[in-house]
Amino acid sequence: MAVDEQEQVDTMDGSLAAGTMTLEPGRVVARRYRLGDEIGSGAAGRIHLATRLADKREVVLKIAAGVGRTSRARMRDEARALAFLDHPNVVRFVEHGECGELAFVAMEAIRGENLDAHIARGEISRASAVLWLYELAQALDHVHARGLVHRDIKPANVMIASAGKRAVLVDFGLARDYRQTNRPREQAFVLGTPEYMAPEQALGMDAEIGPAADRYAFAAVALELFTGARPYASLPLGRLLMTILEQPPRRPSSLGFGDAELDAVFARAMARDPARRYATAREQVEAIVAALPAARTTTRPSRRSSPAKTVRAKAAA
Repeated sequence: MAVDEQEQVDTMDGSLAAGTMTLEPGRVVARRYRLGDEIGSGAAGRIHLATRLADKREVVLKIAAGVGRTSRARMRDEARALAFLDHPNVVRFVEHGECGELAFVAMEAIRGENLDAHIARGEISRASAVLWLYELAQALDHVHARGLVHRDIKPANVMIASAGKRAVLVDFGLARDYRQTNRPREQAFVLGTPEYMAPEQALGMDAEIGPAADRYAFAAVALELFTGARPYASLPLGRLLMTILEQPPRRPSSLGFGDAELDAVFARAMARDPARRYATAREQVEAIVAALPAARTTTRPSRRSSPAKTVRAKAAA
């Protein structure tokens, strides 16, 4: 489906006034979506459940109000990325639109909880963990085959659908085409979630961030799925970024799970040099599953005190 970038002059039910916009449940966006509950928010805007008036289809709307040129461009980029993907384990694109001070991306609504909530709650069966990792590996390889890098792989960006317990990769707000050759090579901004960042991403070296960075983050998710712990201990942002650059991530065995064989798999999956990592997410997850200890039937992740947040920060000089 092509992305509709035509500027529209609709207002939300006539509610645009004096540069302010209200987004309460019940309001109609762009004359075709009735807002439901707000289910999230972030730097890119607010996320609502909504109903498409034409056919009563439930969708998720990511909405940015009062946006500037940069924010609008970012919303268009996310829409382009989603429109280019077609996989059962990737959230499906519905449409992109702009009207007045508002820009939005509509996506399929996935009923369920994110993987972060499942981990925090306590127990995940071995079968579920392995299934979700395989599904995410297939999704990632599809994204990379289409020339895109996600740049924010983490449990909070994986929805586990209530129907069928399908794992679905969501939030393509930082996705971009990694094949572009005209990107600046100097340090720029650190974009992503530091707890899952590969060293090249922590440096803010945009030209160096490709599929290998996503696969590093995918390994970090797998580590947390089986141990309940992230690759590095909780630290303030600056210290965490320096630690990622200077020290190797924690081994599964040091977190009470697995042995030297599994340690070796994760050491390769999260190698400092991107060229040393696995060539595909499928190859990586097959290596992880083959090295899992035989005795464990469930994982028992520890509860975390705070979720990991996506950041947009200036890279260190």
